[in-house]
Amino acid sequence: MRKGKKVYELPPYSYYYWGYDNLYENRRAGYTYTRPPIEDDTTGYADKLVTHVVLDDDVVILHEDEDGVYVEWDAEKAAPFIRIDERREEE
Repeated sequence: MRKGKKVYELPPYSYYYWGYDNLYENRRAGYTYTRPPIEDDTTGYADKLVTHVVLDDDVVILHEDEDGVYVEWDAEKAAPFIRIDERREEE
């Protein structure tokens, strides 16, 4: 639980990119994947670091494993992937 919402914790170094989403009528599906840091990598990536999936009523985890999750949600709503910054939580 986080601020009254159920959340699913993702593996370290999880990323999500909306451009890989699939749209099915009124549902959207997307996935996370892991990408551990590579020393001296200066590549600019379009994806974003995420730490959790917010498990609202419309969110369904279709598949999960050690590399991430495949999730479906209401297409009219924002993607359920979020980043919780633990440093900010301590303040």
